[in-house]
Amino acid sequence: MLVGHWVIVGLTSSAVIARGLTLVGLAVGAVLVALSLFGALPQAWSGPAAMFGISTVLIALAYGTVRTRTLLHGVVLLTPVIPLLAYAFHDASQGQASAQRGAVTVVAVLALALGLMLLGSLPANTGSVWSALDRLADGQRRPKVPREGLTERARSARNARRRLTALVSGGVAVLLRVAVVAIPVGIAWALVHDDPAVATRWLHQHAWAAAALASLCVIAGGWAAAHFGNLLRTLGRAPAGEHTDYSFAALSHPVGAEAGWAVLYGAGYFVIAGVVAARTDPGAGAPLWQHALVAAAVVLGVALTLALPLLAPLRAIKAVEGREAVRDRGVARFVGVADDGADPTATARRVYAEDLVERGVGYRWLVSDSMGADGRAPSLSTRGRRLLDRLDHGRE
Repeated sequence: MLVGHWVIVGLTSSAVIARGLTLVGLAVGAVLVALSLFGALPQAWSGPAAMFGISTVLIALAYGTVRTRTLLHGVVLLTPVIPLLAYAFHDASQGQASAQRGAVTVVAVLALALGLMLLGSLPANTGSVWSALDRLADGQRRPKVPREGLTERARSARNARRRLTALVSGGVAVLLRVAVVAIPVGIAWALVHDDPAVATRWLHQHAWAAAALASLCVIAGGWAAAHFGNLLRTLGRAPAGEHTDYSFAALSHPVGAEAGWAVLYGAGYFVIAGVVAARTDPGAGAPLWQHALVAAAVVLGVALTLALPLLAPLRAIKAVEGREAVRDRGVARFVGVADDGADPTATARRVYAEDLVERGVGYRWLVSDSMGADGRAPSLSTRGRRLLDRLDHGRE
């Protein structure tokens, strides 16, 4: 607890000496974790060193996540997890009673700690099950069912569907978080109990094919990161002479930046996999951690170059549209008065585009800058017009 307090105070302090000492403490904590894991410290020092080191690692990951609003950099720093898990599973599979007893003890302690945390976090008044589901739906910003214009049966059916959708969405979110932990554990378990050298042997036998596939993954991921990152840039106003001009600002959305970094990290993992595989004997003579590192680097390289640049920006864009749908049902929309002979639909689209820009959510996905008589002005893109049509349909 004191280590966490000191680190947070030092990182958030404006004093140069405090921040420097804190960064030195984080580095020392990382060194102590590595030394204690590999048994390089005396037995009397191993426990306290591991406790201090792991606490600093967790604090650094949490602080970095809050500052950058992304878990990507922290996940990359946890790369040694799979080789270390494979090493631990290998010792346990050899029938060592101490390793098996230690694993059971860790599971029991985790279950007891989670149970106590759950009991300690229960509110004073939990309410009914339906109230809890309603609060879950409210937390997900799902539109509430209107009280007017519906019969009692129709309102009950919509409430039931809203609660069920919130419950399913919450369950999927929990499963995704569990998968982040389960995937490295599953990879390490499979390497120990099946064929540890499967990835290393395949890279030895198909070196040129592996290099070509890695290059294609990096190229596809780079294109996706650049394309979707461009769509996540926001349109803003900038004074330009006598008129107000509009231009797209530099990419600042955390998901767009995350996609670009993910491609670079994934390319680095492919290089690590190739270098380690080239220096590792695909037979039974190489140590287990080398085979585990090759498999982990291949899996992380594919995930970071293909999955994250394609899925994360699309999910962020859909989240923006979802927030707009929720906001539109509860906030009065700006209405533009059309000039004589002007198309009211075109006026509504222009006003909504300007509203998006003024609120800082005028992403290129939704708006574009068109040249008019008075300079550039925001207008809805094709996807923006579709969003406005859906919002109008929802209001009807």
